[in-house]
Amino acid sequence: MPANALLFQLAFSAIVIVAFGYRQFNTWTKGESCRATSDSELLAFAPPRSFTPLWRFLATAALYCLTLVVLYLVVFVMLYNGSMAGFELLEVSGVTQANAWLVALLIVTGLSPMLPVFSNVEHVVREVMHNWAVVPAKAQDMANELASPTTTFELDEALLRSTVMPRLDKPFTRGDFTEGRAVTVAQKWCRLKMLLLKFAPPDQDGLEAPRFKSPYATRFVSDCKALERDIREFAETSPELLRTLGGSPAAVLLSERLDQMQHRLFVLMCCAAFAAARSVEEVVRYFRKSYGIGIGHVQLSSAPFDPILDTLIAVTLTVLLISLGFSMTHHDSPVHVRPFLWAANAFCVHGAGLLVGWLVFSRRRDPSGAWVDPSDTPLSRSLLLACLVLAFSLAAIPTFLASVTASLLNGSTKPLLTLASDALLRTWPWAFLGSATAIATFIHLERSANGVASLRLRALSAVAQAGTNIAISLVILGVFTRPGETPPDLFANLAQPLYQLVIVLTGAIGVVLGFFLPRVVHGHGLDRRAGVARFPVDAERARATFTYCGKQVPVTVAHLSLSGAVLELAHAHVDVVPGRQGVLTLVDGAAISVHVARLLPPEEDESASVTPRRFAVRHAAMHGPVATGSGTAGKLHRFLGSLAPQPAT
Repeated sequence: MPANALLFQLAFSAIVIVAFGYRQFNTWTKGESCRATSDSELLAFAPPRSFTPLWRFLATAALYCLTLVVLYLVVFVMLYNGSMAGFELLEVSGVTQANAWLVALLIVTGLSPMLPVFSNVEHVVREVMHNWAVVPAKAQDMANELASPTTTFELDEALLRSTVMPRLDKPFTRGDFTEGRAVTVAQKWCRLKMLLLKFAPPDQDGLEAPRFKSPYATRFVSDCKALERDIREFAETSPELLRTLGGSPAAVLLSERLDQMQHRLFVLMCCAAFAAARSVEEVVRYFRKSYGIGIGHVQLSSAPFDPILDTLIAVTLTVLLISLGFSMTHHDSPVHVRPFLWAANAFCVHGAGLLVGWLVFSRRRDPSGAWVDPSDTPLSRSLLLACLVLAFSLAAIPTFLASVTASLLNGSTKPLLTLASDALLRTWPWAFLGSATAIATFIHLERSANGVASLRLRALSAVAQAGTNIAISLVILGVFTRPGETPPDLFANLAQPLYQLVIVLTGAIGVVLGFFLPRVVHGHGLDRRAGVARFPVDAERARATFTYCGKQVPVTVAHLSLSGAVLELAHAHVDVVPGRQGVLTLVDGAAISVHVARLLPPEEDESASVTPRRFAVRHAAMHGPVATGSGTAGKLHRFLGSLAPQPAT
């Protein structure tokens, strides 16, 4: 087959796979759409793209499509070269060099969604990557930011006079609009009405934009109309309670309904904002410009990139030094060793593994709702599978490029297509080393990140990781056979210096990774406090407000640290779920974005009937077990005074 025709077929296949993959990624899996959570109605509202910034979504979708393209190339090369070798199975199936590209395309786009084994793997990968894109949790998180007591609402006098006030009933006046916190029924209803009319054209009476029509939006509009009727009846029967706090059970219930409706509107607004913006910063500016809403404390958690980079640099230097030593001692070796190329390849392969393991774990959710020691629960097989598949797909790229580059530097005169095919066949199994790193990272985050990274633990980790890497290398060297070649004699080949170099390199990489990983992930596991000291809060300053799911709930801060806090919730009508984001507003006005870490059992010396619900939260801007973002650290030090030690600079 002419090389140009085959290249055209491969390019066409890649375009089809990217289009198929993007469409697939922008739809919910069956497990996501059937999940019994408060997000289920959100999933009917819009596809995943509407719940996250554009660049974050495109980057994650590109990684998903890249995974499918890598899978396609591996399948294609195996079918293409297998037909040349005359394998009996491929003869029966009718696969030839001419149709190998089409068969591989059919397998990836046609059979994989239909066959249970492949579809289950694809669903796991897609759900994990949806979580990477913060879908749909980011819309909920930003809605909590909007509902925080520190959020300001700038009043547009022209809009109030021309649009809002004519649509309000007589009991409500200009004085019911406030730029600060809305606490009464009148203030909450006027703010909701104003935001509704800002969210959509006034001639539609504040309905959502046409592109967001869905069952969720339809229910929202129906609930708004029902709420408006109830507000009107309440204003007629109890006008004296419109501008008071509480006053009657009916007033309290109506106030809570207003909070819930405002939160749902905030979610709709956030979806529209994320659909129009490329980053969180643009979303903040979007709310300021479009709605006059000021958000000043958006905080996001981050990975420990500095320790990860230090570990990868150590791996790279190890490979470089060992390869240079081999080159200097084996001048007569028929195989040219490229130390810098091999070092760069190791950096990319194991960097992909570290990144995948971290990201898969970082969006892990505990569905039970209660704190369970991770050592008492089995590792998630679906997440381990996601680590294996995603890390393999990413690691296959640098191994392939390194092989092609090495062949070109060695003066290979093969046609480019043949060279690429040989490189892929020769290198794709080595991508499993990246999968091993990803799985090890995930296991450390699950098991060892909450404890002390002792020297004994790090030594055991180094031995285990080195043994795993060497075992993978021996399997590849002893079992993997290219089409048309005789099975390798592993014991005879191990006498060759090059094979010895490969074993030494993979083992040394395992030692370095295994020794540093427990320290890298320390403080980033399920319990992110990781031993950081908590400080009791003075009774007068312990009162705080926790904004969660659109409600501003009074809480008591029992203990506070540089990594999080223990909160006591006296009201049982708020369902706190681990993994959700909220905003903690301290008594001095400092607002801190937090995530619910776990629910805590009641104290033994207190009666269960009167014990407040206790739960632990962690700061969203935390960078490790102690250090936090500069803004959050400043707020905590001002609040705690001299109790908290100053972080090292």
